[in-house]
Amino acid sequence: MATNEFLGDNVVLQTRDAVTGGTWDTWVCATTTSGTLSSSIAELITKCGTIQTPSNVTGSINISGAANSTPTAGQVSLKAAIDYAVNKTLLEGRLVNLAVSPIGLGDVVLMKGDGYVSSVTANADAGNPLTFDAVFSFSGSIDTDESDES
Repeated sequence: MATNEFLGDNVVLQTRDAVTGGTWDTWVCATTTSGTLSSSIAELITKCGTIQTPSNVTGSINISGAANSTPTAGQVSLKAAIDYAVNKTLLEGRLVNLAVSPIGLGDVVLMKGDGYVSSVTANADAGNPLTFDAVFSFSGSIDTDESDES
């Protein structure tokens, strides 16, 4: 059985309002999308050995892409990312593989939680398309189970 049954093109960042819910909006024109879950490990050296205690897990999803001046309903691009950051909009976000038969939605990768767009960088280089980099940061209850995805 192949271990890589689909391309990274099938993995997207999606967000929706964390308070009202609604449909998932996909961040479009991405060139790179990556997700990180992390926690720090505190160590206490005792006469019985070292005790390690992990902190709460936090997550971030980084995305780079080309700005789209006319995103359709259900799409997020640079302008919306800037608005989310400035307005401190609480979002539910997820890095998820889209359903690809026979692989189900979220079966391969799912990092989901409530958080904020914590940074947005617009890159306006002469002679090149307008691009952007953004980070969605989340903490608290982090979901990695695909059973409740829709």
